[in-house]
Amino acid sequence: MIVVMRYGATDDEVQQVCQMLEEAGYKSAVWRGVERTVIGAIGVIDEEVKTRLMEQIGSLPFVENVIRILRPYKLVSREWKQEPTLVPIRDKLVGSNHLIIMAGPCSVESREQIREAALGVRRYGADVLRGGAFKPRTSPHTFQGLGHGGLQLLKEAADEAGLPIVTEVMDPRDVEAVSEVADVLQIGTRNMQNFSLLREVGQLRKPVLLKRGMSATIEEWLQAAEYICVEGNPYIILCERGIRTFETYTRNTLDISAIVAAKQLSHLPVIADPSHGTGRRDMIIPMALAAIAAGADGLIVEVHPNPARALSDGAQSLSLEQFKQLMIALEPIATAVGRSLYNPPSQTLLADSIEGDSLRDGAKEQKFPVKLYGETDEGRESEALEQKFPVKRDGETDEGRESEALEQKFPVKRDGETENLPLNPFEFGVLVGLLIGEGHVGSDGRQPQITVRMHVQYEPLFRWLLEKVPGSKLYGPYHHGGRHYYQWMVRGRALKHLCALLEQVPWEQLDPRTAERLLRIKALFGRKGAST
Repeated sequence: MIVVMRYGATDDEVQQVCQMLEEAGYKSAVWRGVERTVIGAIGVIDEEVKTRLMEQIGSLPFVENVIRILRPYKLVSREWKQEPTLVPIRDKLVGSNHLIIMAGPCSVESREQIREAALGVRRYGADVLRGGAFKPRTSPHTFQGLGHGGLQLLKEAADEAGLPIVTEVMDPRDVEAVSEVADVLQIGTRNMQNFSLLREVGQLRKPVLLKRGMSATIEEWLQAAEYICVEGNPYIILCERGIRTFETYTRNTLDISAIVAAKQLSHLPVIADPSHGTGRRDMIIPMALAAIAAGADGLIVEVHPNPARALSDGAQSLSLEQFKQLMIALEPIATAVGRSLYNPPSQTLLADSIEGDSLRDGAKEQKFPVKLYGETDEGRESEALEQKFPVKRDGETDEGRESEALEQKFPVKRDGETENLPLNPFEFGVLVGLLIGEGHVGSDGRQPQITVRMHVQYEPLFRWLLEKVPGSKLYGPYHHGGRHYYQWMVRGRALKHLCALLEQVPWEQLDPRTAERLLRIKALFGRKGAST
């Protein structure tokens, strides 16, 4: 049963109810919500005694209601707690409006392999590094993992990438050692009903990722979670990883409906594992998107630097490039269902676009002769200015001559339309162009105009810019040379809005590499710009 206390019930009144429950043979568990305190009665007693006890407790003036729970699971049910449980993993929350993405190889194979995987998934937006040190395999002759040595390699890679760790624990005797390394302890499908293991991790206060048994019903899955919760650990993440059916085309059948059902029946967050759920690399991305659309709170995906050479589960592992494509495809789906990513590709890949071939080919070198990053010649910028502007007047600086030249090339009206703006349109156009890697500044013969060409993956950013920069236009998508892109054009009065927008950019949130390049751009023009 569940006892709901009235608003403002004191600790003594809560303790009185707990004492009555325990004297009757129950174990009590207290949950304090924002407005109400709820007490759960855990255990089995005589039905006549239970009915009498419910009447006695319900008659107390500080008790609002007594609810009989008929389900075999109590503490993880929606009747026990209506509000969704948020499970903390360092500075992130599983179950919030932000999706959590766990990615990495099935098993730790070597220092180089796990390091490359960790840095790769971090680069493309993963929040948690997954990797197995202990591997439960169907055959005793297959790779079983590196054990405690693998834990150390996993920790080294995660520390370098700055990611928390989720890894599987198989034996109650290993819980302590694994918990010293892992931020999240994973209970695999074969151990979902290993009750001694469930009780052991329940005594910790670390998040537990509980995978559904390959032949388990949803009710059995939730009862396994109850074992952990009864021991005092409320930080449980349910994971739908597919069940065995008569279908042989896929390794398992990813039960999307179970995600919906689990969230209706329980307050615990639910994530999906499309790798084990399908066993097929070509189906991971579509099923991952379907899971998020159905309401999953995140994903756990197998990603390997070289799936063809993986020691385990290579056929269901994405390459790093495929993981990047998953993250790109995931962002608009998340937005459509009212969710977001902690590290959306529209932001994380922005810095990577600077390093793309578009800025390194000959055309770009002619357009932007000054190298902005990766250079060791500190005098290259001033050397380029000297070549472009060989005459220096007394007391004049390189930056001043550059600004004057820009003003001559693209005169800006000073009748109030663009006066006192943080950067003139040409400067901001170059700034945007260098950020995206496809910028172009020109003129239609009467006024300057900025054209930015960007891959279709950045459409959400374009849509946001259209709202923020009234008068700007979006054209496309275009298809050329195997590429798909949009073209965004700003001119006329829209330039004023674009320049003003620069002041609102959250510079402090940019990653260090992007911030460094922005500083170099500002140094090129000799402007202070927005503070970084």
